[in-house]
Amino acid sequence: MSKSSASSQSSSTKGLVAIGIIWALFALMFFLLFSSPGPDGTKPAWFLLGITILETGAFAASGILCLRNWRSSQIVSGRNVWLWIGVGLLFYTMGNLFFFLWGNVWGLDPSVSLGDFFYIFSYIFLAAGMFKAVLPRRLNLEPPQWLIIVGVGLSGILLAYFVNYLVVESEAAAFPVRTVQTAETIPAAVLVDAPTTPEAAPESAPVVPADTEAPPPTAPAFAVAIDDFLEPVESVVGLLYLIG
Repeated sequence: MSKSSASSQSSSTKGLVAIGIIWALFALMFFLLFSSPGPDGTKPAWFLLGITILETGAFAASGILCLRNWRSSQIVSGRNVWLWIGVGLLFYTMGNLFFFLWGNVWGLDPSVSLGDFFYIFSYIFLAAGMFKAVLPRRLNLEPPQWLIIVGVGLSGILLAYFVNYLVVESEAAAFPVRTVQTAETIPAAVLVDAPTTPEAAPESAPVVPADTEAPPPTAPAFAVAIDDFLEPVESVVGLLYLIG
């Protein structure tokens, strides 16, 4: 390698590191300054868009850099490691994009969406990249050491399953959601026997016409069809998330 090419490579690396540090500091300040919810308890749409661009842009740039390392002739060994990790990061990028479209643009809140499958595949590719980086190193572990590694992984999965499925479901069963009775849910006999004198009658609330139409959905038909198709595999997707 000539001195000029080495100098150019060094300056390029320094520039990338500087851009990464600036991006991280800007994302941190953006989150700290604007993450507080508004008076209605929700965050503005521009904050959700901004935080999505910052997060998704970081993953996309990282994936592209990994693919660049995979294609580089200066990587003398382990180039496939960069390929698997880069593909995993790009899959995570696509998951973020679909998650933003489903929830923030189209107003959908399904149990399983198309973005979930990109997230799960990103775990698979990232895990494959890490295994390809470690296994060729000829680790000489004793059988008890392998058992410890497997035990740690399984205990983490079981702990996550216990917290997500047993504790959360038991709390939901112990504290059911109470329904507020309205004129439509109160039995007619109770309404007939209720006092109607001006002194006893409560202040009436505004009456909403029964024929008020809901706003038309903004989501495209294919997105709704995908949600309906994926809904039966909710439990499987949740288990894959725990393993991932």
